[in-house]
Amino acid sequence: MGPAIPNGCSKSMEWHVGVSHFDKDQITGRLTLYNNIFSDSANVIGNQQNVKCDKYEQGQITWSTDFNFVSTNPTSDGQVKSYSNAAWAGGKSIQISALKIFYSNWYWTLTNPSHDLVADVSYDIFTSKDPNCPGQAGGCASHEIMIWLVSKGNAKPAGEKVQGDIITIGKDYTFDVWKGVVGGIPVISLTPTGGKAYQAFSGNLLPLFRTGLTGLGLDSSEYVCTVGTGVEPFKGSARLDSQYGLLLF
Repeated sequence: MGPAIPNGCSKSMEWHVGVSHFDKDQITGRLTLYNNIFSDSANVIGNQQNVKCDKYEQGQITWSTDFNFVSTNPTSDGQVKSYSNAAWAGGKSIQISALKIFYSNWYWTLTNPSHDLVADVSYDIFTSKDPNCPGQAGGCASHEIMIWLVSKGNAKPAGEKVQGDIITIGKDYTFDVWKGVVGGIPVISLTPTGGKAYQAFSGNLLPLFRTGLTGLGLDSSEYVCTVGTGVEPFKGSARLDSQYGLLLF
């Protein structure tokens, strides 16, 4: 994910009401840790989210986040409040058809969950038909691909479930498929079958992007812009500890 920057893993990012909704810590040339609050409904006194990089070595980042988003009303409870995440981003995008390796491992734990926790732990991957697209922020993404590794508190992805459609990654991971649209961008979401939690995920994502998602609208001529891994809280509190690595070229 790029050469290490000597002071790259030392910043603690803290958010509460009244503080900027966005902060980042660039760990390497293309690996950045984000504290990203993107719902206006998060602006409630008592809400907070902290993100910290603990270690980066041999292509693996170890980081953590703790968050608390109080329940206010049913409408806001159904909205994702944030996405604290470690992401491959910036620089030149890579065309799916030209990819040689797209492999990731991710080990995580979710501890101290509140009784009302609603959240997902997920990959969030943006593609574009434009090789210069920076991802979601650029307004040029053609698809958002989410791979949920757990759903807590009956959290659901955007859109509707595609009945009868099951996708397998490797031998160990099976997912239901959802399709929707968020902010004008088509979203394909994969959720573990049978309510499973994949806390130790290690898989080759190349077949998924080359052929597995083509029937759902993704084209191999598109470019991978960003690959994020993190937690999306809807409401409640918990702590995520994460170790993540990515090979993408």
